[in-house]
Amino acid sequence: MLSQAAGNVLSAGTSITIVFVLSLFLLASGTMFYEKIVQSFSSLSEKKRALRVVYDVEREISHYLLTVTVINAGLGTIIGLGLWALGVPNAQVWGAAAALLNFLPYIGALITITLVTVIALISFETISYALLAPAFVILCDVIEGQFVTPTVVGRRLEINAVAILIAIAFSVFQIYIAAYGSLPSQVVRAMHVGFLLLLGFGLIANLRATSIPAKAVFWTLGLLGFATGLYNWVFYADLIRRSGFPTTPDLIVGTMLVVLVFEAARRLMGLPLALIALIFLAYASFGNYLPPPFIHRGYDFAQLIDTFAFGTEGIYGTPVYVSAAYIFIFVVFAAFLERAGMIALFNDFALGLVGTWRGGPAQVCVLSSALMGTISGSGVANVVASGQFTIPLMKRTGLSGVKAGAIEASASINGQIMPPVMGAAAFLMVEYVGIPYSEIVKHALLPAVFSYIALLYMVHLEAIKMGLKTIPQRPTPARERMLRMGLGLSGSVLAVCIVYYGIVAIQA
Repeated sequence: MLSQAAGNVLSAGTSITIVFVLSLFLLASGTMFYEKIVQSFSSLSEKKRALRVVYDVEREISHYLLTVTVINAGLGTIIGLGLWALGVPNAQVWGAAAALLNFLPYIGALITITLVTVIALISFETISYALLAPAFVILCDVIEGQFVTPTVVGRRLEINAVAILIAIAFSVFQIYIAAYGSLPSQVVRAMHVGFLLLLGFGLIANLRATSIPAKAVFWTLGLLGFATGLYNWVFYADLIRRSGFPTTPDLIVGTMLVVLVFEAARRLMGLPLALIALIFLAYASFGNYLPPPFIHRGYDFAQLIDTFAFGTEGIYGTPVYVSAAYIFIFVVFAAFLERAGMIALFNDFALGLVGTWRGGPAQVCVLSSALMGTISGSGVANVVASGQFTIPLMKRTGLSGVKAGAIEASASINGQIMPPVMGAAAFLMVEYVGIPYSEIVKHALLPAVFSYIALLYMVHLEAIKMGLKTIPQRPTPARERMLRMGLGLSGSVLAVCIVYYGIVAIQA
């Protein structure tokens, strides 16, 4: 252990020395750079113009670095004061660390929040009070990243670091629950919805909102949505004891949750879905005034809110349970495989197998969509992942844009019935009907395979009818091909083992 530590220290010292020497070299050779710039132009006016451009660039960079330094210093000061007020030990040290780490995009804020969370959990007796410290740091990061820096620096970030941190925290929470399942099912569902509301409204604020007040409103809505999940977690035992008899705070939180879910659905899924849900909500509230056969005995406001917001029959019903228990884990797994190169593997495999057939690009589209369906149960994700490669390829060989899009849509939507992942409907069948997921996978395999065989045959007939061309096969290095094939097969085998042996993603 001592030798390993000494090696790490030596490596770090070597890196620091190299950076220091390189910095001295760059500083010392600054005048040489200007001389090279001047010598590369012939006329005096061009030399002056080039130097003026270089000076302007240096001035803008210096101004940017100074501005960011001031912002980070202010952020560190505010975080240090806030942590000191909460009673966190060595608050000034963590404030200074926050200021320095904020120079690192994305990862710096994550390190700060992690450090503060660990220190707070060690220092305070109650978890609820300890979570105030990282919550305060996250709030400061949101304000700095979404409002202060874009306003002062004059730029709008495409993806904010806080949104990435929320997504990481969401994934860590779900994976922890999948591995250990130490929380009650209702708490897991509530936190799942809370994270979704926070992330959803945060992305709306980051990608759609154009003004500072609009961003503030959306982030506030997201934080309120996350607070409803925390409310279910903190007061879970009390909510169970007074089930059916909600208090005034319960009604306030429940009403807020219902409104936020409706607004999030309207913003993210469109107005029709929200209107349909609103019609049924109105029917539950005022159905006692309707004529037969639509009349019912009626439900008061407290009953509706208690059912919708605090039971497992309303918002936290079976669809949310399936999302938290199965869908989220498989989506994360599919994203991991995608980043590991599975999509490229599928495309290359399909291209090498059927690319030289008549109408090869269309055949590649069908086969790659079938392979993509094994790791993703989303037709939309299938289109986005494989369509960006196959649709232009089909159009280059003579297919019209309409036919290329139709083939891609048909092949991708069939991915929802391709085992082992399939779509959300398969997981709903597990909960509603009680059929084991392994049985659904086995019974869905043949229909899925036959549907893709039929698509391949239809594409082949269309290619003969239109006289489509083939595409030349591209050679791929053997080592790279074997490595990617190994990654792909190992991921697919892991997915099959997970669903076949009944490893569920959450313990109710």
